[in-house]
Amino acid sequence: MKKLKILHLANDEKFIDQAIKAFERAAPGANDLYIYSRRPLRFVRSPAKICSIVDIVTGKISKGLSEHDVVIVHSLDPVWYKTILKLPKDIPVVWLGWGYDYYDIIYGSRERMFLPLTSMELQKKLPQGGFRKIIKSLIREALFSTKKSEIIRRLNFFSPVLPAEYCMVNDKYLGGAFPEYALWNYGNLEEDLVKGFADAQVTGNSILVGNSASAENNHIDAFSLLLSLGVDGRKIVAPLSYGDARYKDLILVKGRELLDERFEPLIDFMPISEYVRVLASCGFVVMNHIRQQAVGNIVIMLYLGAKVFLRKECPTYAYFRDQGAVIFSIQELEKNPDLLKDRLDHESMEINRKIVKHNWSKEASDRKTINLLRQACKFA
Repeated sequence: MKKLKILHLANDEKFIDQAIKAFERAAPGANDLYIYSRRPLRFVRSPAKICSIVDIVTGKISKGLSEHDVVIVHSLDPVWYKTILKLPKDIPVVWLGWGYDYYDIIYGSRERMFLPLTSMELQKKLPQGGFRKIIKSLIREALFSTKKSEIIRRLNFFSPVLPAEYCMVNDKYLGGAFPEYALWNYGNLEEDLVKGFADAQVTGNSILVGNSASAENNHIDAFSLLLSLGVDGRKIVAPLSYGDARYKDLILVKGRELLDERFEPLIDFMPISEYVRVLASCGFVVMNHIRQQAVGNIVIMLYLGAKVFLRKECPTYAYFRDQGAVIFSIQELEKNPDLLKDRLDHESMEINRKIVKHNWSKEASDRKTINLLRQACKFA
């Protein structure tokens, strides 16, 4: 592959370092990382140029962009819209989707991703609106007034989290030309997801619920279901270390109210090795999302041999089932509480581990990265 210059546009998120490592393996020394942040970086450790809102809105950072051969946009955040439009037309732009940045196209309304108890609690405790929120919305709209459809027409390639989501977005998108499909994923098993846990297996009967402090986890509905099934003496582990602070506070209250001492929230960000050690105590996983979410956590838990429950309507369920993974639906669990009694058998664990290795090994990650760059730059 010829010498490249690759520009990455991203926010201060925990997955960015994984991406930069992957692209550096494919194209050493070729990657420039621009990070938008209003405060000192919390997650990103890779060398980066920190961009302020003034830098972006005034176009100051646009100088020198024409020197790059390809631009990688890590989630389609409106903060980068103006920068994307200022790029020369002959520079290919790749959109690495995260889910939140395209589910408005699939579902139209965020409320369609909430289950009944979560929706009811949000309306009571976290009503929409408020003066500060309205003002912030107006300011953001003034700064980033460009329509999303205009940006999407400028993009050349789109890589959603799951392949099936490409068709889901394309079918619902009404804005004209749509970017070409590209295959890529964040992270690999050996270096990012289960580093130091190569031969580990789950050892406990705790139940992992959700992956973050976002309402799409439908925590309250999941807690209610587990209570109805009987989970006496078992810990309910809920990662809440990132996401919406107000929603986190709500779940802390509801979790303790419904589950008492069984509720074990993870509220502080922790190194991945420490996080995986906690997850290894969970022989069971309940991900109550309607939309695709928590794929990284699901991959870790399948690798470790946990019994995983997803909603049937969630695209992640079909993705793994179609590959032969031994997973279960939450709808099955509602009908058969005994599914929570016994951990996954060894044969099923091995099947699941083989599937995640095929898709998330370092070798698979490197192959996807090289293929993506060849596709974007039209290299043979």
